[in-house]
Amino acid sequence: MIMSKRIPVVFTKDVEGVAKAGELKPVAGGYWRHYLLPRGLAVPDRTGAARKLREMHDKQTAQQAVAKEKTEEGIKQVAARRVAKKGARQAKKAEKKSRAAKKSDKLKKASRGV
Repeated sequence: MIMSKRIPVVFTKDVEGVAKAGELKPVAGGYWRHYLLPRGLAVPDRTGAARKLREMHDKQTAQQAVAKEKTEEGIKQVAARRVAKKGARQAKKAEKKSRAAKKSDKLKKASRGV
């Protein structure tokens, strides 16, 4: 009985229940040759492929973090603008009410003859 040799591979994509993208793991030779390789899910760890993939993965993670930060910042800015607009609208309404109240008081005083 011939045992298959375990080959260290670097996963290029997430494989459910096995590994995540960028991980280095030894897998059975047949599994790599017949499943992972044809689907482009992993590459053998030769000539620094693992290092290159880790760098690629780290760069992608950093870009995602920056994009998330920009999105959150944009959401905060939009929310702040909406609050400011709402505050301005409420201030205008309050000003109109106070003008109307003053006008009403003047009319009442004029009708009383005061």
